Amino acid sequence: METAAFGEFCTVAGKYYLKYEELSEEGDSTRTLIKITDETIEVTKRGYTESKMIFVRGMMTRVDYHTPYGTIAMAVDTQELGYKVTEQGITVEIQYDLYLDGEKMSVNEMQIRAGDF
Repeated sequence: METAAFGEFCTVAGKYYLKYEELSEEGDSTRTLIKITDETIEVTKRGYTESKMIFVRGMMTRVDYHTPYGTIAMAVDTQELGYKVTEQGITVEIQYDLYLDGEKMSVNEMQIRAGDF
């Protein structure tokens, strides 16, 4: 799955932030904030759906995914994460396993690119 959006990229106190807004096919809006540090990457969504995914290498973290139809309790087990900042922008890569009710549901890779690519 690929999503493209216009947003903002900034650095505050040694942390990188990406902010953008997504529209669903039905026209519902979700604001996304991605906070990047050397140890963690947090992806927070607010709006039509709400969640906060915290990725920490070698750790399993809980995620409550809120939808208009109810809340889904999940967990992410981060295998790898990292980022690279260049003159063109920033690239973030995360590899993680997704769990539902303690059972592994999927193996995932996420790549986020912001800048002039």
